[in-house]
Order: sequence, then C-alpha cells, then structure tokens
Amino acid sequence: MGHARAYVVHRTADAAEAHACARRFRELLTEPEDTLLVEALVSDPERLRRVAAAVPGAWFEDARQRTYDPWGEPGEVSFPVWVCAEEAPREAELPFLRAVGEDPASVVWRGTWPGPDGAGHRDGVQVTFHSDDVELERAAPAHTVFLHVHSRCPVERVRELAALGGCEVLEGPRLGL
Repeated sequence: MGHARAYVVHRTADAAEAHACARRFRELLTEPEDTLLVEALVSDPERLRRVAAAVPGAWFEDARQRTYDPWGEPGEVSFPVWVCAEEAPREAELPFLRAVGEDPASVVWRGTWPGPDGAGHRDGVQVTFHSDDVELERAAPAHTVFLHVHSRCPVERVRELAALGGCEVLEGPRLGL
C-alpha cells in the first residue's frame, strides 16, 4: 500500500462485530489480492506455536528484534514476539485469529477501492484486535477498523467509502501501511 493514509471508521468491544465490519469493506474492494497481511504481538510460547501452525511462512521477531524460531529449541526469548506474514493465504485468516486469542492482532485485505479515486492505487481495509493502532503499538480493549487510501484521496471520498460499508469516519488521517 505504501504511502497510504488510514482512517478509523469503526471501533467496538465486540471482536466479531469488528471482523464482520471489515469483511463488508473487503467485499467492496475491486481487484482484491488473493493473500492477506497478518500481524500479531504474541505473548506466550504455546500461543506462538499455534500461530506458526496457522500461518506457515510467517516471520517471528522477539522484543529485542532477534529472529525467533517457534519450532526450535527453547531458549532465551523476549516476549512479546512479533509475527508477520505479508502474503498469508486467505484460508489462514480464521485459524490465525483463533490462534492469536486475546493478543493484539491485525488482518489487512488489499485491493482497489471502487471509483476513479481508487484507480491505480493498492489500498485496503484493516481490522485490529485488542489494539487501536495500525502498527499494533498500543494495546486497547477495543477492536478497530481502518480504511487505507492513497495519500491524495480526498477525505470526502473516504467518507463516501465509509458510508458504503455502513460506517463513518471517526478519526484520521493516520499514517497507513
């Protein structure tokens, strides 16, 4: 997505509601990518192994920014461990979310928004669980849905997109993915 801006369009304490909202926006994307971007900050080794099984090929980096192998010998690891897969298969979405549990996590669907403002730009929708931040840097009790648009997209257009998904712009812009 590159030089995108992120706008908060939904926030709720209900994870299922946030996920359903984000999926409504995902259905609006034209030319959606076949893969997802998933990220999490995982707090314990058992949960980490479940995430690794759910998303083969993910990267793991501990809090000291050292590469971590969840299948390797137990050693000194600094939790939380950041997990990222830039091209996770779509079918990994629900297993990933179940494996992450209550830890901060994010799912991003990339594609093009309908209409002339979306042409030629890879934008998308993101839902963060247990965080109100695009980069998962702040834990929160709520779950947040962001619309990502290119930096020159007028805020009026973002409001139109939000309305198409039954929402409104609550905050923004933030630096997007």
